[in-house]
Amino acid sequence: MKHRVSIFLIALLFSSVAISDDLGDCQKIFALSQSALSNKAKGISKDRLVLALPTKQAEEEPEPLHSMREIVEEVYSYQITNQFAYSVYRTERCVLREAGQLKPVEFGDIFVELNSCSNEAPECAMKLAGSKP
Repeated sequence: MKHRVSIFLIALLFSSVAISDDLGDCQKIFALSQSALSNKAKGISKDRLVLALPTKQAEEEPEPLHSMREIVEEVYSYQITNQFAYSVYRTERCVLREAGQLKPVEFGDIFVELNSCSNEAPECAMKLAGSKP
């Protein structure tokens, strides 16, 4: 049952992304993180994904490009087993960055806990992103 709920939520989000051109950049991060995880699972190399990104022009990049670079680095550096929680985490990090409320978080320090978050409790991933007390 747990997997059905997750699959339904992901399918619902993908259909929302596909039909709406006016979604905020951070709402698109969920789908982008799922795509990176899927590409890794299919054997697509990190270098291939990095080469597909535009050359970094400035230290302060706009969203979603900034998050995309972080996502590729994290996905290929860690064994992320809870894809739903990771996507919620990355989306929340984007929202916090855009709001000017992003707190420093080392992904290596939280990724084990993130993998153990329940798919039915996105608040767990949001807390690890730095938005919930």
